[in-house]
Amino acid sequence: MPPKSVAVNIGAGCGTSGLCMVEAENIAHSYTVDYCEKDNKEGNLDWERKSMVVAGYDPIPPAHTQILSDSAEAGHKWAVEGDKVDFIFVDAGHSYEQCRDDILAWLPNLKEGGLMVVHDYYGNFPGVIRAVNELLLGQKVCIERQAEGSLIAFYNTALT
Repeated sequence: MPPKSVAVNIGAGCGTSGLCMVEAENIAHSYTVDYCEKDNKEGNLDWERKSMVVAGYDPIPPAHTQILSDSAEAGHKWAVEGDKVDFIFVDAGHSYEQCRDDILAWLPNLKEGGLMVVHDYYGNFPGVIRAVNELLLGQKVCIERQAEGSLIAFYNTALT
């Protein structure tokens, strides 16, 4: 990623992806979007805050912003109010509809040549696989595909 990149983490989970963004050398500002503040067994913004505290970030660095919102709604709002971003990590809802809506809402916010990484691209999540295959695979430049690692990454560059 270029220096002073802007990154968006879609889905707080247990906080490790947001923490990685905070610690990444080239990321000037990162955002985590999640619909849940607390009390969700699959992850929430509070868990992310706790992960950052354990890692020595107390309070959360000013270069990281948490957004309490439905991820697709946040993506549509970002398109109206925000600048394009360099990196998007998709790891929120895992149904076909949720993943599809996140990709469709956030892809227009990604800079040309920016990187979109989708997590859980493997057999346990057929909805994620279907959304990625329909919307990204064969249409954007795929640069990384990990079978068991469950990540697939794309440059926001149309195939020619």
